[in-house]
Amino acid sequence: MTGGADPAGADPMDSAALLTQPWQDRWIDRPPGFRSFEAAFPLGRGRAVFERAAEEALTWQVKTRSGFDIAVEDAECAGDADSARGGGQACVVDSESILPRVRVGQEPTIHVRLGPFRLPEPARIVAVVEEQSRCGFTYETQPGHPVTGEESFLVVHGPDDRVHLLLRSASAPGAGLWRFADPLVRIAQIVYRRRYARALRVGHQEASLIQYLREDDARRMKAADELAAEAHALGLN
Repeated sequence: MTGGADPAGADPMDSAALLTQPWQDRWIDRPPGFRSFEAAFPLGRGRAVFERAAEEALTWQVKTRSGFDIAVEDAECAGDADSARGGGQACVVDSESILPRVRVGQEPTIHVRLGPFRLPEPARIVAVVEEQSRCGFTYETQPGHPVTGEESFLVVHGPDDRVHLLLRSASAPGAGLWRFADPLVRIAQIVYRRRYARALRVGHQEASLIQYLREDDARRMKAADELAAEAHALGLN
């Protein structure tokens, strides 16, 4: 694994094999030689918020809503068994696409949109977490990525019913010319972490608005039915 032990052949639930330990509630053993980052961003309360945010995280929306396009080399994207035997086909995921679920072993190229330019960030999914109160994924960077290391995106439903987006990353300067751009890359990391936090909150706000509109329609229909019933009782129709 880039910057750590290779999880291939290891127990997938052994978070010690991963730098950011996505299955652990507390990230105690920080990897030496990497910049460690961990922060929790509030998304709301309740099971419905958790399930909605978890689904959005596991379908790449935490990335695409933050200004990224995703190119996934995945046979399931094409839905073609023959392509699976041939190694799969690439499907590009952006904010307008039908989003495939994150799967262990996917090797997405994450493109940062910078005006007319798209900067590639090759990665590999090394963990997908789907638990009762924790869902998300972890990817490790591949050659050509601006940093070397690992990043986890986890939606956590706490015992107090609060829901958070938990971000963890262990990163070091990328190879080659990226090493000289590291100061700018670190600034970009700060900017995009804030975008990640907003990305799933936006989904919560949209879901809340839709729910409000549905309830408002129901109230209006109920009021109309009551008026119709009263008019009928008075012989007005």
